[in-house]
Amino acid sequence: MDPLTQQIVAGYLNLESGESVAIIPSKANGVTLPNCIVYFGDTEGAILQQLWLTLEALNKPQKSSLLTFNGRTFVLPCLYLRSSVNRVPIGNFDLLQERYRPNDHVDLLEAFTFHNITTKPTLLELGEVYGIERPPIPETEQQQLLLSTQAAPNPAIWTILAKNGVAYAKLIMGLGMVWNRTLRRIF
Repeated sequence: MDPLTQQIVAGYLNLESGESVAIIPSKANGVTLPNCIVYFGDTEGAILQQLWLTLEALNKPQKSSLLTFNGRTFVLPCLYLRSSVNRVPIGNFDLLQERYRPNDHVDLLEAFTFHNITTKPTLLELGEVYGIERPPIPETEQQQLLLSTQAAPNPAIWTILAKNGVAYAKLIMGLGMVWNRTLRRIF
């Protein structure tokens, strides 16, 4: 994805409580998921604004870390640039600051590869190694589904996409729990 020419169409978070958050386009209105708060946005800017507001609300009661996979070199730069393009206030500028001391942000790709010293597995490979349930639809197929629903909005496909996005967020949370129990002390 080139963050200067392509858009963010959805965002997914999994919370420590087990509840999830899906932020999806308004054209998917009516999509509901169990144990999931669903927000709808009319534009990419609205989706990004809701993402930053959600992250800020999560950090108010207690400081928690944002877990990503390849967040330092892909996810966060994309969120920052797309927020800038859409003139959406960025909720947290500190997420890329402490690379070698995980605080506000933990990039699990860097954590599990010891900052790229070892081989870089894919998210699905790492989940498989640790026996964490994988999302039903691989990312490439998810992108194809997304393109098809952009051309002709379909609530049923948006439900499938949202469930899959939440499943990816749960996979990342599961890997974060493994990292926290086994490797965190090394950092």
